[in-house]
Amino acid sequence: MDLNKITEQISGAAIEAHRALGPGLRESTYEACPG
Repeated sequence: MDLNKITEQISGAAIEAHRALGPGLRESTYEACPG
């Protein structure tokens, strides 16, 4: 898997977590979210 694909997957997972949990939470909350 190339670096661009990995970056795309990580960014996508972060956006999904933000949409599901909403803004304003501590970073550790988003980190604990399964992706």
